[in-house]
This record gives sequence, structure tokens and C-alpha cells, in this order.
Amino acid sequence: MIKRYNNQSLLFGVTGLALQIGSVFIDGPKERGGDPGPLGMSLLLVGWAFLIWGLALYAKAKGRSPFWGLMGFLWLLGFIFLGSLADLSEPESQSMSKRELDEVFGPSPRA
Repeated sequence: MIKRYNNQSLLFGVTGLALQIGSVFIDGPKERGGDPGPLGMSLLLVGWAFLIWGLALYAKAKGRSPFWGLMGFLWLLGFIFLGSLADLSEPESQSMSKRELDEVFGPSPRA
């Protein structure tokens, strides 16, 4: 998993979900019989865009095409489906560089 994209996906995805959930309470569904109103509908659409962008970044973090972000149209099912896909990204390097080794163990003796 590519950490940079994973962190960005979390930011956009959570923001998108929060906007979608908050849009229900903005204009109050009680006044209009469930209609979110113009401000609520705007927040819903912006939230959906953020969610799709967040899922696209998550797909990219897993080494897949960002077009997988369109699973955001399925909302919760899209999350589940995208989360269950295998990670195809290259494993990040676990070995330490020569400079990092020198910092930890001191400079290596010259032969």
C-alpha cells in the first residue's frame, strides 16, 4: 500500500462522508418531508465528489486504476468492494540505505 495516497484517501473519504451525512441536517428533512433543500443538496453532491476522489486515491494506494473510485456511487457497497480488492502496489523498500546504516551503527571501517 502506498502510504501517501492512503493518507490522502482517508482525508477526502471521511470529509465526503461527513458532508453527505451532514447535508441531511442542514435544511432539515422535517420541514420539507425529507427533501434536503438547495444547500443540503449542494453539500450532498460535494460530499459525493469528495468520496469518489477519496476512493480513487485509495485504489491508487492499492496499485489499481483511479477509475475504481467510481465505486463511490455505490456508497457503502463501494467501500466494502474496494476494501476487499487485493493490494497490487509494489512493497515499499524495507531495507535501510547505506547512509541510514551509518547513522545507526557508525561509519563502516574501510578495508
